[in-house]
Amino acid sequence: IGETIKIVIEDYVQHLSGYHFKLKFDPELLFNQRFQYQNRIASEFNMLYHWHPLMPDSFQVEKRDYSYKEFIFNTSVMTEHGISSLVESFTNQIAGRVAGGRNVPGPILYVAMKSIEQSRQMRYQSLNAYRKRFSMKPYSSFEDLTGEKEMAALLEEMYGDVDAVELY
Repeated sequence: IGETIKIVIEDYVQHLSGYHFKLKFDPELLFNQRFQYQNRIASEFNMLYHWHPLMPDSFQVEKRDYSYKEFIFNTSVMTEHGISSLVESFTNQIAGRVAGGRNVPGPILYVAMKSIEQSRQMRYQSLNAYRKRFSMKPYSSFEDLTGEKEMAALLEEMYGDVDAVELY
């Protein structure tokens, strides 16, 4: 399990992100903690494993730009361009932004909304509660969380307290 976790964290997530996070798996992180290593995924991880922010705003195939409406469930795109052109186009297209807010394309925003609804039904703890659990400094303000005033003001209006911000 440790080797799999190392590969997922240091290679897979790093590669998908497009950023140089330099993520490292520290096997001693959970020493002396009540924790059982099992071949299962925590529901919180499963919730965060939605990569929708990495989806582009549109799909570029060869020299054509497809909207979500034109692309999703449209098999003619593959028959018109061929599988090798699709694969090559997708490997060359720049992914969406990982973090920072306002990074889920409109046509799939409903997925993020359903994820938030589900996390509320599951009664997940707040983002800051998880940060504290993993010995990370909790955010002290919305601006500390976002790094910018406009988004911070919107979040403050919605949540009221930075400790109320959800995990997803």
